Amino acid sequence: MHHTENYYIATDFDGTLCNEIKFPGIGSPKPLLRILIDLKRDLPNLKIILWTNRTGSSLEAAKQWCKDQGLELDRVNENHPDVFTWLHSDPRKVFANLFLDDRAFGYREPSYEELRALIEGGERIIDTKA
Repeated sequence: MHHTENYYIATDFDGTLCNEIKFPGIGSPKPLLRILIDLKRDLPNLKIILWTNRTGSSLEAAKQWCKDQGLELDRVNENHPDVFTWLHSDPRKVFANLFLDDRAFGYREPSYEELRALIEGGERIIDTKA
């Protein structure tokens, strides 16, 4: 087992950070965007990974939109370098303590307080033994 002080959230883009409109358009910000911006400001150990199916120019537009909104992304569709240390590889699946996706079964947008409590009390131990 390895321990890290970081907490990783992988978030989808369309329908999760912004309201869905006809692709490749980008809708208006959803409340989760402000929540993640505030959490990132308040918790320096929080790492945000944009986890999206967008590619090419539509991915670049999504990254720029996040930047313009004030959301600092630590990675886009790839693992944070810390993961390489824990796993001694770069798995295809992005590692995160929490995945946020509007298409996940039972998804509802969490509040700032819910996410902060989860991050501050959340498990950060990773078992690398299969």
